[in-house]
Amino acid sequence: MSKIEEEHRPDISVIITTRETPFMVLKRCISCIRSQTLENIEIILLDANEKGNSYQQAISSEGELLHDIIYVYYPEGGEMVHGKNLALEKATGNYIAIISAQDMMPETRLETILQAFRDNSRQLAYYTGMTLQVDNTLENNHYTLPTGTYRYLAQAVIHRSAFSIAGNFDENMLCLCDEEFWTRINFINPPSCLMDEDAAISICQDAYENHTALNAAIAYRQMLVKFPKYFRKHKSHRRILYQKIAENYKQSHVILRYLQFRWKTVFGK
Repeated sequence: MSKIEEEHRPDISVIITTRETPFMVLKRCISCIRSQTLENIEIILLDANEKGNSYQQAISSEGELLHDIIYVYYPEGGEMVHGKNLALEKATGNYIAIISAQDMMPETRLETILQAFRDNSRQLAYYTGMTLQVDNTLENNHYTLPTGTYRYLAQAVIHRSAFSIAGNFDENMLCLCDEEFWTRINFINPPSCLMDEDAAISICQDAYENHTALNAAIAYRQMLVKFPKYFRKHKSHRRILYQKIAENYKQSHVILRYLQFRWKTVFGK
């Protein structure tokens, strides 16, 4: 990329994922991004709806909705991991944010986060506090979680170089591809929490927790196999992972596996 092209990069590329999102909710999210006080934003809409269903038809028939948006169509269930990687290839911003169409944010969020990056140019990623919406509606119904709690990728804004260093989302993961990627980022340069109400995001849980407890247990075990050196070195992180595996096996009523990893959690083996 030439120096002139580099200077004209968008500050932030916001990838909005949507699948079976009510059209008015999707429009609310897009309006939320267009209303940001930060002006130099690139919007990418990842449409994962089945071709021809009512949700996909509503998007394709609304020309004005997409007039300043890069449209990526990849019908896919689960966590849309293939579509996310395709959208990342289209993104040109210096920083990347990936959110669901149900999410909302204050108009100062992206400007606040960008300023944090400018104040600390060595940081690869920031994550913010959040509120959780009760359900997927247009009503402003949410409750507050602790500001420093990280649970969903939508809380993060990531420097594009992090994807060059760590790679994109792992398409071989059974699920939890967001969490697996976040684990890799932590290996390179632990993200910082931005404790600022102006940067918090409002999230609909239903858009992210779309896997079974059994698949989650297996995916966490995939992480153990994928990063053996890291988890041997960081015993506290390994114990946390054992605990997550045990909890998900318990929810799945796989009692022998639950007891196995519960024992590992207690004794750290």
